[in-house]
Amino acid sequence: MRNLIFVICMMISSCIAFAKPSTIVFDYGDVLVTADRSKIIDFLKDSFKVNEEEVEKAIAESRKVRQCGGLEFGFWQEYGDKQGVDLPDNWMREFSRVKMSSIKLDSEVVSIIEQLKKGGYKVALLSNVDPYRFKIVNELGHYEFFEPVILSCDFGIRKPDIRLFQILFDKLEQKGEDCLFIDNKKQNVVVGRKLGMDGIVFESASQLKEELIKRSILQGDINS
Repeated sequence: MRNLIFVICMMISSCIAFAKPSTIVFDYGDVLVTADRSKIIDFLKDSFKVNEEEVEKAIAESRKVRQCGGLEFGFWQEYGDKQGVDLPDNWMREFSRVKMSSIKLDSEVVSIIEQLKKGGYKVALLSNVDPYRFKIVNELGHYEFFEPVILSCDFGIRKPDIRLFQILFDKLEQKGEDCLFIDNKKQNVVVGRKLGMDGIVFESASQLKEELIKRSILQGDINS
């Protein structure tokens, strides 16, 4: 009798833990896409005649500037002045071209998104992005996979700020319990879980597919 009760409890807890959501919420960077950073680093090394270590430091500084709402081109102009380099008029356009060419869609994740849509799930995006990078992603057409699209640059707040999650819920007219959140950063998933969302820390397309099959959101064999 005790064994039967234990089995029933386990079945109930499993159903609760993996209750099917109506909306699947994706992160963008390092989930839907990967970036070939070597292309960007090589371009910057050639532009400023500095080594890779200096380029990495400069990239980190430029990221801080963008996150604070500053202009990336202004940063690189100032950086060029410090290095004694006069950037040509078309430099930012060329840099944008290099960035766009470095971004690659994960075809397996795209396939998963298409399967989710066919299964009747709403597929949304919750992403930290600055205005400059938004333009690049928008030109690539990658936001077209999602509805709605909630971007940090539109609200001046970034994940893991719970206010950005609440904006998503309001837009969806749903609660956290209605959503499954997929992000490559554990701290973001942890916040989502605190708000009632089921969450998956993304590692790879195959790992994501396995987790979705476990939840009976996708059909298939985990071992296949």
